[in-house]
Parts: sequence; structure tokens; C-alpha cells
Amino acid sequence: MKTELILQQIQQRFPILTEQERRVNSLISHIDKTDPLRECYKAVMTNQVKYCERSPEAGDSLDITAEIAVKFLDNFKILHEFMSVQPLQKPVGDIYKLRTRYKDDKRMSLEVLKETIEVGTRKANAQLELTHEQLDDAKDRINSDEMISQIGKELAEEQLDHLMWDITLLAMQNPQFDETIVITKDYDPDWLVCEINRRASDIARVTRRGYGNFVITGQKVLDVLEQASGYKSLGEELSDALIQPVGEINGIKAYLYKNANDMILNGYCGKNNTDAGMCYSPYIPVMTTGPVIDPLTFQPLLIFMTQYGIAVDTDSAGYYNGAKVVFE
Repeated sequence: MKTELILQQIQQRFPILTEQERRVNSLISHIDKTDPLRECYKAVMTNQVKYCERSPEAGDSLDITAEIAVKFLDNFKILHEFMSVQPLQKPVGDIYKLRTRYKDDKRMSLEVLKETIEVGTRKANAQLELTHEQLDDAKDRINSDEMISQIGKELAEEQLDHLMWDITLLAMQNPQFDETIVITKDYDPDWLVCEINRRASDIARVTRRGYGNFVITGQKVLDVLEQASGYKSLGEELSDALIQPVGEINGIKAYLYKNANDMILNGYCGKNNTDAGMCYSPYIPVMTTGPVIDPLTFQPLLIFMTQYGIAVDTDSAGYYNGAKVVFE
């Protein structure tokens, strides 16, 4: 009896991992165990590895989808700043969201609501051309870490583009988005800061959660913001990332979105993963049917897809705000 107890204690401290668990841990070994995002990585990559195991018909191309998926997630971290990210373990699952509810004219409460969502599949525009010699072995085409990183980055940025548009559509439901900010040569940059602060305050008024804590904009608008007295730059050189943090405006984090139109896009996203207007639920980040022949060019291609779910409700639009910007 004592021996069994000792064995149980040893197994609890040093659990025996399955081959699948070892594979997942190996793929996410670059993520520190204390990193709050590690659990998200683990859940998504477990789905990815299971997909690879149950889809042998796709051939050798599946062996590289897991590696591409890790690079996809690496380039996707920024999304946690703008919305809730709750991975699904099955094609249909539950997500949770924090919402303010009014009981009467004088009382309000915070409630954690559950919503069941279903994943959908989106075909990616990014694809990989193969030679006929490589058709039987896609690994010959993707033969370097650099190529895997590039494909993962392209897939992630394409998905980020879609989600940024979803956020913009929510923000456009706010009446303040119809207000156009006209910037002339004599425009005072501090007025732009006032516009951002006003919309951040409106988010707090509508959601009763918090002051808007981020703003996303394009390069032309950022050039104006950098001249404002309330703007504090991070002082770092810009990278080639699609979206990246660049500074702060009175406690509001500023992000440069390279594909942004001339606009400002305010939002609120709390520290609790349920405290956001929109929820993105990744399921399998990178899928492929294996090499196929383009019917127009007869060129072998590796086509990619992604599976995920999106949850929005009638309160979601209140978490985002913004305005169009016109330069004269």
C-alpha cells in the first residue's frame, strides 16, 4: 500500500506523457511555461496534432502543417490585445463573456454569460506552388525554417486582416464613427488626441467596463499623433509585422496597422479573457487537403485552410469606436 502511494506521488510530480503530448510540448517549447499564452498555444496545437494524426490522406504535407501552425500563432499574439481568444476543443463548443446587466434604474451587475458557437472553415489566399517533381513530397518544397516561418506569417496576417475588418464593422455601428476628422496643414495634433480620448470615454459609458485602452491606426494618422504632446513613443524601430505597438496616449496603447485606411479605431479589452466585445475561437489553425492541380495552369499547389469560430452579440459594438480621417 505504501509502495502504491509512493508511485502515485511520483506520477503526479513526473507525469508520463503520451506521444501526442510530447509532440505538442516540443512544438511550443519556445513559449515559457510562465507565459499566460502557453495554455492557448497548448490547446490549439493539441487540436492541430490530432488533425495531423487523423488525416493521413493529405500525405507528407501534413507533417509540416503543425510547424506552420506554430508560426501562425507566433504572429497572432497581438490579437489578444483587441479581443477575447478562447480555443475550442471540438467543432462545437462553449465560450464565456463578461457583460454588464441592469436590474433596474439603480442597480447593475456583472454576469459571465455562456454562448455555444460552431466553427467554420475559411480557405486562405496564401498558397504554395510545387514542381511536378515535388508533388509526391511537399517537404522538398518547404525545406527550411525560413520558408515555414514565411508561410505561417502570411496565413496569420491574412487572418488578422479579416478580424480587423470584423472589428471595424462593429465600430462603424457607433454613431461617432460617422463623424469625420478633417486634418489640414494647420491642424493641431493635440485635437486628435482629444478625439481619441472622447471615444475612449464613450466606450466606458456604454459598456460600464472600462475606459477604451487601445487605438489602432495607419501610418498617415500615426505621423500626426507623433507630433501631439500627449503621445509617448515606444522608441523602437518598426518591424515588418502587420500590426505592432508603437506608443501610448494618456494610458491608451497605440498600434500601427499597416493595412489600415485613414481612420482611428478605439477599443476596450480587459485583462480577463472574457472581458472583451468580440471572441475569436481558433480550432485548427492550418489545414490542407494535400497537393492539388490548378485547373487553369496545371501547376501543383498546396492550398491552406483554417477553422475557427467568432462570437459577437448585441453588446459587442459598444466595445469598439472610431472615426474616419480625411487629409486636406
